[in-house]
Amino acid sequence: MRTVTLRYKGKITHYELWNEPSMVKFFSGTVEELVELSGRAYKIIKSIDPSAVVVSPSVVGSTLFLWQYLTAGGGKYCDAVGYHFYVQPGPPEDMIRSIAAVRDVLTECGVDKPLWNTEAGWKIGEAPSGISEDEAAQYTARAFIINRACGIERYCFYAYDNGNFGLYRNNELKKNAYAYMRVYEWLTDSEMISLVKEGSFWICEILRPGGKPAHLVWSIDGEKEFNVPASWNASSIINLNGEKNPVKKRISADGSVVLVN
Repeated sequence: MRTVTLRYKGKITHYELWNEPSMVKFFSGTVEELVELSGRAYKIIKSIDPSAVVVSPSVVGSTLFLWQYLTAGGGKYCDAVGYHFYVQPGPPEDMIRSIAAVRDVLTECGVDKPLWNTEAGWKIGEAPSGISEDEAAQYTARAFIINRACGIERYCFYAYDNGNFGLYRNNELKKNAYAYMRVYEWLTDSEMISLVKEGSFWICEILRPGGKPAHLVWSIDGEKEFNVPASWNASSIINLNGEKNPVKKRISADGSVVLVN
């Protein structure tokens, strides 16, 4: 750890201390041993590069391991708490419940630090473990909106290029890569106002740069007709492909997010 930090000071600015220690294939020691290792690493990193951000070992699955780690004192040795909010093959809306459960653990353990989603994505492939290319595009866009709305300060999508996961394969961008770019465009420099579920629809209100209000809308029950409130004063609708059309009083919404502004 000392060698790595000395070598890459000023180049590596963030360190995640362990990958999924809640799985035996990644860590076979005790929780107390993990806290000790984390404490040593944290102190070494900070002594060499005080500006470096140290992320806790990122747990996946049950919150029990995280509770045990924080109860044993692990919360002292991080600047942010990492968690892998996989809900595969479920939809990204399932993350809301998982994020709330992890926040409950942080509150119970008295840990008041940023919560980061340092790994989550979807496998593209056959059911029941995989989803289609179109669903992957829909889920990718919705996941970033949901994580932002839930106060997750960083979400590291898994992955750029990793077989059936990710955004890139065989020298080509997948459909979800374009969804990623579109939602990045919509959310960057925008202020998150609210995320609510109304019947079959999820509605996310944002303020675009310059203070212009806009809404991100999608359905979780297939294609539905959505009544655009007159109070939105919306003039256009843009889909994940970047296609822009004049907005109507009733628009068709499905699992693919649209921007109404």
